[in-house]
Amino acid sequence: MRGACVVSLKRLTETDVTFPAVTVSKSPLAFFPMLVRYSGHYTLNDLEMGRLAVSKVTSFNDPFELHLMPGEQATLDEAVMLMQRMMDVHKEYAALVKQHYPTIDVTDINNSPREIREELAFMYIERTPAVTERIKKYVVAMFDRKGRVICFAKPLPRSPLEIPMWGYYGDGHKGVRIHASQYFLADKRFRWRQIQYRESPPKLDYKQPPIRLREAVTFYQMVLDSKSTAWAHEGETRLSVAVRHIVTEADSKGVPRDFIRIKPEYITRIDLGMRCDDATVNHAERLKGKYPHLEIYAAEKSEDTYGIRYIELR
Repeated sequence: MRGACVVSLKRLTETDVTFPAVTVSKSPLAFFPMLVRYSGHYTLNDLEMGRLAVSKVTSFNDPFELHLMPGEQATLDEAVMLMQRMMDVHKEYAALVKQHYPTIDVTDINNSPREIREELAFMYIERTPAVTERIKKYVVAMFDRKGRVICFAKPLPRSPLEIPMWGYYGDGHKGVRIHASQYFLADKRFRWRQIQYRESPPKLDYKQPPIRLREAVTFYQMVLDSKSTAWAHEGETRLSVAVRHIVTEADSKGVPRDFIRIKPEYITRIDLGMRCDDATVNHAERLKGKYPHLEIYAAEKSEDTYGIRYIELR
């Protein structure tokens, strides 16, 4: 019997599940500063086509994404209560228990013999890590099916912390940095979520695990919004978008990618890395024809500090 009762997640419905709204005011303009995105020069090709590339959650480069810290395990009595809740929520789980214990009342297992309650409790405790891992994989896969994301950072004017940002996101200072306008932030197709930086990963409470699908979605959205304080200098904000708002097209290398459409007023400025070649500079200048309010700046080494200054190209 032990190990037999694992939730059949494929049977859970996601028809009524929606991504939680951003926990900010209805007007994001009051909360979000101007945001920037570092990337390779290929982004200029995308801007020329009025689009930006978006990605699946599972494509993130940080192995600590969705990292969880195990919480305190449930006691036997608590495990019995949780087993009851699991069966109340997931009827196929109750049916599976009923197959092995035909005489049990699955609506009230507290009336069952003590040895049965203890076996069910032990089974729950043993299987909790495996079940929660299945729920996590299911929810993350659902995020991949239902949405895409793109990451932005806060500007770091006159800060040496810009140097590594250009290094590992801006193609070794050969790429570009785009500035998102307030019009971009106000687009109702998108949800903007600010990353919460933490000393330790979110804790999965085995005494109150996310059993219902909506609970699981909310919990793992919180986990998705959490990163180590090692990344705090980025001030990351993620744009999430439902799949109905994306288009799949070939990128500059002919590889199919997912994109969102953007309007000319969504991008106000492009900064060119200090190692940009002439072709990239000229390409950025040509974009002024499509983005009438676009400003172009070139990055240079600051003369008296380990910092970057920006010179407008006119």
